[in-house]
Amino acid sequence: MNVNIPKLFIRYSKSHPGLIRQRKEFIHYLSGGMAVKFYLHARKISAQTLVKKTFDFDFVFAVPDLKNIDEKFKLMGSMMSKHVQGFKAWLMSEYKIPCEIHKKTLVPPVKYNPITGKRIYKVIQFEIEIAGRKPEGLVDATLTYIPGVRRNTLLTKYTKQFGMPIQKLNYLYKGVLKVLVSSFSEFAKVDKSLASRNPLTGTRAEKGIKNVKRLENLLKANVSASTVVRKFLKDIESKRAESAFKNANKIIKELKQKTAS
Repeated sequence: MNVNIPKLFIRYSKSHPGLIRQRKEFIHYLSGGMAVKFYLHARKISAQTLVKKTFDFDFVFAVPDLKNIDEKFKLMGSMMSKHVQGFKAWLMSEYKIPCEIHKKTLVPPVKYNPITGKRIYKVIQFEIEIAGRKPEGLVDATLTYIPGVRRNTLLTKYTKQFGMPIQKLNYLYKGVLKVLVSSFSEFAKVDKSLASRNPLTGTRAEKGIKNVKRLENLLKANVSASTVVRKFLKDIESKRAESAFKNANKIIKELKQKTAS
């Protein structure tokens, strides 16, 4: 059975707008590779093959403080479960596609990333299993403490078009950049999962390479990128590891200065 789950999930989300409305308890948005892919599509910017090869949906549920965090986690779980279970029922009623949804909660071993400035509380993962196929990742929902997070980071222009909110270009770009440079930082020695995503030295280098391609594509959207970022990307393309590590740390300092100012 040839079924394009991401395309169908988007179609369902457009017609069942449970993810469009923001709640007072948190600010939620689609992040990661799928958000970049959506943005490029909306702007009619041709995405590279690796950027197109993104199939799961990573949602951030951002909170500006840790008040009532357990209640907020329950609300996030309820909201995403309702949407995902609705998708399961819709697949059966509209396309006669039987499937099962598997849900699990994860607490990451390393919760805080000093470079992104984000602290993860918990993650809920949803997998979909279509009859005759192996389970595959569908949605990750992450409750994340982000000091100072605001709704004006959201790009409301395209929310209805996708059936889910994404962030504005500058925030998309910085989000991908921070994850990439983190894999070159001293912090990666603490967070082995992050180290594994280093595009030059990681055991899952393909993850980091995808982020490189996402940044290259976002540059086509005229995002403001410093000279050192462009050098850093060229270092990775040319496999100049020593120079890439040096420039990554320059970028980290640059990002900290902008945050402080």
